[in-house]
Amino acid sequence: MLYLQIKPNDVEPFKDYLLVNGWDIVSQDGGQSNFIGWAYIIHLSKNIEEKKAETWLHFSDNQGMQESHIELNMVAKLELTELLKNYYAS
Repeated sequence: MLYLQIKPNDVEPFKDYLLVNGWDIVSQDGGQSNFIGWAYIIHLSKNIEEKKAETWLHFSDNQGMQESHIELNMVAKLELTELLKNYYAS
């Protein structure tokens, strides 16, 4: 797996950006974390050149301390890197 950084406030808007660019939500899961916070993961996928690209958007908030990152497989690397660059450029 590979990892990319994303600002915590950008997780939801980036999810919407992925949906507009042909990605599909596979699952969403969230709940309490560390007894004092909450977290969620959004799993998305897209077929790229007959291979399954997958990514997971991770977000957590523990007493106001927010963290986030993007987890992805190798198939998703090129497209996701480009989409993230374009997202922050707009």
